[in-house]
Amino acid sequence: MVGLTYLPDKYFALFIPIVALVAVTLFAFIIYPSLALSMMPDVDERVTIADGNTIVRCEYRFPDGQSCHQRVEDPFESGWYAKRHCSKHSSRHIETQRTVRVANFCDCPYEGQCLLRKDPEYLPTLRSKDPIPAVRDLSVSQVSRVLYRRCR
Repeated sequence: MVGLTYLPDKYFALFIPIVALVAVTLFAFIIYPSLALSMMPDVDERVTIADGNTIVRCEYRFPDGQSCHQRVEDPFESGWYAKRHCSKHSSRHIETQRTVRVANFCDCPYEGQCLLRKDPEYLPTLRSKDPIPAVRDLSVSQVSRVLYRRCR
């Protein structure tokens, strides 16, 4: 025997499922979104639009018109505004002569496998070709200008 001496009221057949559905609805539409919003950073924080893997390239232009395109290390260390120049060109003293080094053209992670470093005579041929644009993230202001410009 179960030990029940009476049967529950017949309205409990509807009450218990309704309470369960109300609990699931509260969780799905109030509690779960509230937890997600509490885990998000504030709206005015930089991490809402840029992360640690953001690629920003140096915008310095050499006298011959070519760009540096070196990766800017930790571009957002000083706040919202990204640094625009690499460590070589960010100082007040900027050299006017362009240094021709293999490192200006090669971003190979392993120097031993770099074909350009193995054959330095290939550098003039490489400079004569049109370079492929370096990988970089688009700035939010540039995206906004393109998307939300007024049609005249």
